[in-house]
Amino acid sequence: MNVEIAQHIRDTAARLGDGVPYAPKVLAGRLADEPDMGRPSDPPGLLTVTVDGDLFEDCPTLTVGCSR
Repeated sequence: MNVEIAQHIRDTAARLGDGVPYAPKVLAGRLADEPDMGRPSDPPGLLTVTVDGDLFEDCPTLTVGCSR
């Protein structure tokens, strides 16, 4: 599965802290291997994934919406 991170997400991540840009990259890699991870949300076809900020230096906990 091909997972893309939109430029505005990368820009926002860079403003949130030094460790934040790495978290979406790791999440994208996991989603490529496990596309159904996360919990269903509205509208149908969207998943919500929470990234534990403690796993990444200078990163808050992130909630990310992903489309399938």
